Amino acid sequence: MDPQPLFAHHTLHFWDEDSGYHFVAASPESEPGLWSQFLDGAYDAYRRFDVEVALEYDLIRDGTSTALFFVAVAVDGTVHGGSRALGPYTSVTESHPFVEWTDPAARAEIARILEPCIPHGLVEAKTGWVADDVPRRHELSAGVARTATYFMELLGARFLLGTAADNALGMWRRAEACVVDDVPPTPYPDDRYRTRMLLWDLACCDASRRSREIEKLLSSRTIPGWWNLSRSHRRIDDRRESNGGGAVNVREPRFEAVLLAEDCDEDMVEFERLQGRGITLEDRLDEQLAGLAALGSGVDNDGAPGEYIHDEAARWAYYPWREVAVRVLGPAGFDRLRLDRNRNKITAEEQARLRSAAVGVVGLSVGHTVAYTLALEGACGVLRLADHDILELSNLNRIPASVLDLGVNKAVIAARRIAELDPYLPVEVWTEGVTPESVEDFFEGLDLVIDECDSFDVKLSIRTCAARRRVPVVMHTSDRGLLDVERFDLDGEQQPFHGLLGDLDPETLRTLSNRDKVPYVLRLLDAKQISERLAASLLEVGESLEAWPQLGADVGLGGVTVATAVRGIVLGGSVASGRCRVDLDLRLTVPEPQFPVPTEPETTQPNENTWSDSVAAVVDAATRAPSGGNSQPWTIVVEPTRLTFALATEPEPVLMDLYRRGSCVALGAALHNARVAAAAHGILGPHTVVDGPDEARPGIPLARLELGTGSDHEFAAFYGPMLARATNRFPSDDHTITHGELEAMHAAADLVDGRIRILTGSNDLAAIAEILSESDRVRYLDRPLRTEMIGELRWPGDSHPESGIEVVSLGLDTAESAMLEVVLRHDALDRLGEWGLGGGLGKMTRDRVLGSAGLVAVFTDRRSGADYIRAGATVESVWIAAQAVGLAVQPVSPIFLYADTRADLERLSRDHSDVLQTLQRNFADMLQVDEDDGIALLLRIGRTTAGPVRSRRRADRVLRADGLLLR
Repeated sequence: MDPQPLFAHHTLHFWDEDSGYHFVAASPESEPGLWSQFLDGAYDAYRRFDVEVALEYDLIRDGTSTALFFVAVAVDGTVHGGSRALGPYTSVTESHPFVEWTDPAARAEIARILEPCIPHGLVEAKTGWVADDVPRRHELSAGVARTATYFMELLGARFLLGTAADNALGMWRRAEACVVDDVPPTPYPDDRYRTRMLLWDLACCDASRRSREIEKLLSSRTIPGWWNLSRSHRRIDDRRESNGGGAVNVREPRFEAVLLAEDCDEDMVEFERLQGRGITLEDRLDEQLAGLAALGSGVDNDGAPGEYIHDEAARWAYYPWREVAVRVLGPAGFDRLRLDRNRNKITAEEQARLRSAAVGVVGLSVGHTVAYTLALEGACGVLRLADHDILELSNLNRIPASVLDLGVNKAVIAARRIAELDPYLPVEVWTEGVTPESVEDFFEGLDLVIDECDSFDVKLSIRTCAARRRVPVVMHTSDRGLLDVERFDLDGEQQPFHGLLGDLDPETLRTLSNRDKVPYVLRLLDAKQISERLAASLLEVGESLEAWPQLGADVGLGGVTVATAVRGIVLGGSVASGRCRVDLDLRLTVPEPQFPVPTEPETTQPNENTWSDSVAAVVDAATRAPSGGNSQPWTIVVEPTRLTFALATEPEPVLMDLYRRGSCVALGAALHNARVAAAAHGILGPHTVVDGPDEARPGIPLARLELGTGSDHEFAAFYGPMLARATNRFPSDDHTITHGELEAMHAAADLVDGRIRILTGSNDLAAIAEILSESDRVRYLDRPLRTEMIGELRWPGDSHPESGIEVVSLGLDTAESAMLEVVLRHDALDRLGEWGLGGGLGKMTRDRVLGSAGLVAVFTDRRSGADYIRAGATVESVWIAAQAVGLAVQPVSPIFLYADTRADLERLSRDHSDVLQTLQRNFADMLQVDEDDGIALLLRIGRTTAGPVRSRRRADRVLRADGLLLR
């Protein structure tokens, strides 16, 4: 039956504790003042994004097209947000998608989808807005989004239509909207936006929560006061039994905490009365507040909840069955702190979706552990527990209760234990259990049912009702960890129990004794699959055994597997109908594969070249030059009177090596080493660096060193330090630096007519550290960049040790080494990217830079390949000099170093190009890079007692003029 309209031009209102706003629902006619404020606020909000044309202000100003609107009113009376509804429609052409979508095919698809909705009531949500820079803006946005479901109920429509830009879809999905994927996005109101069509079906929305909220909303017409749509706290004098009873009798078992708010005078009167009775008080609020404060205000990747949780009034949670009251945080703070360790295995958005689920559990023996595990994870927002039986001593091998609970209803015991875990979680108790007659009432408002009862007639009734209502059913059987999932929500025609029991007669099942149930149990469990001990025990049921045996560990496993299945179903995971076994007995009898015991890798130093002639020594020196990823991207051609340095044709340059500028820097470093060695051996001649003189490879720079009879004592003095030069990636022990050391590096740059800038100030280092950290984060999160980075690493025993970076040279401490393989997992990093997280990925670089003595930026005056070769000589000269005076050196350049244009940044990482553009601009500002300048490399300098690990070198990079290998 379709919903009937509940709104008749009354002014309704409620208090939303989550956002701290008073929401008012009215028609423009009944509240013209609020309507005027709504329009003014909407116009300002739309104008902020230059989309006020989409508001259609002149068309909607008189209010005649608006059936109902909501506004969020702050404590000072100003309106900070709202939304409005149109309809119900009599034709799909009245809807705004027919304005926003102009493509005929798209309009036809919209009509196909919406026309069947018209007879059931179709309304449209429009003009949702929230003011900028207002308190609790995130929570207010969520509150405005939730008004969508109220529109349907209040206007008597089953379906609600809406449109939203891509960047707002998350908020509307959390408000139970479905994105209509069959309708392609449209550039409305202009090409900056991709607008999508949304649809709500009231039948699929959270009925239990919505009905409670609407009831309170409508009550505001006649009952003065403010109404709280969050999980409410109820006082002793207005509690009701959840299974339909009247006022609670103090002699009946109590199972909910009584929550008394410290900012409510009535609650505090009740609290003082309880104190007078001598109840026990437990006050650990200070510890909770400290724990909450430690989490900070930016509490998750979704930004919710905000700082206001620190201002929530505390509650006293009174447990009548214990005569104890415990002081706890308010509901938002309590949830935030208690569930903090769920992140990021459950994201904030996923946690909110789980909190919207209403789950029923039938049978509280196995079901006790299941229900408690769901509550433990915050995997549901409402629990409904049903069991008619009381706890007996024989149950205490598998139900986590105590002898103090003997004789108490099993559902009440579970509810009490959950209340002591989370006093804010709504739990309903059915102490009469579920029968074929009451099953329909039990299912009302539930999203999922867990069947752990013993009665086969009830099991069948549960599935019959579930199929009719399209509700999934999950069941765990403790023997060999058998889990059954029946997705009646996806297929209401499937047979109960996967068809294993055939056609069943409920009346026959109702009268079965335990012994008579055995054949059905065997068919359901598959006699060939049950454990040997259960098979033997089934033969004894009714003889030496009253019922089949169950173990506490098996029941505990059931809680874990069912909770995992529920989480997957609610979050839309790939949990299909079927069954699986989680058989720990089998698993523990099969040994895990033996992994080798990790040993310290041997550090193999490269073979020292034993060439005796001077030319060989010069070539050897050139091949010792540094290069990005130790790729050695050069080819050195040896002729009798000269050496030619060219870029190798393989391997292909990495993404970061834009325009092969990084390779050119390496080529310049090799040239510089050759000049130093030639000077030391008295065969130094002139050198040239040119852009593309080779007709076969135009535009590819190269360098030549003529071999003569000259020397240069300044160059020759660096021969020994040049042979000892290496990359030291270990953290610095000391961040001091002397004036003489700075002068030595500047002199080394001057020696080759180079230009550098050295940063040593703590503020400068901190600013660059943040840029480099974020750059590293992008490199880890972007899969192509990450793949190249992983490809550079060489592990002990690697088959290609002559190139790349050996893991042992990374300078990792024990914790960093342990995390390295996790950090490099594609699945883990892809998930961090989806969550918008990964701030810790650049931590090692940030810490290394912050602990350093300084950073050296090597400049180029122009940006040709030859310019970068010359700058490479400066890099090597400064590096050698720094190491000669006792400093450790490591390149720490950002990934965007060689990018010139926006297209370059998109080539590096399309998904992160905006971030890279901002980082590049900040980097250039920090280093005062002029428009024509470039940065060849950034070096980190410091002091460390840890010696560097020398990288090995390829033997195929030196050729004779006829192309034959010399090494």
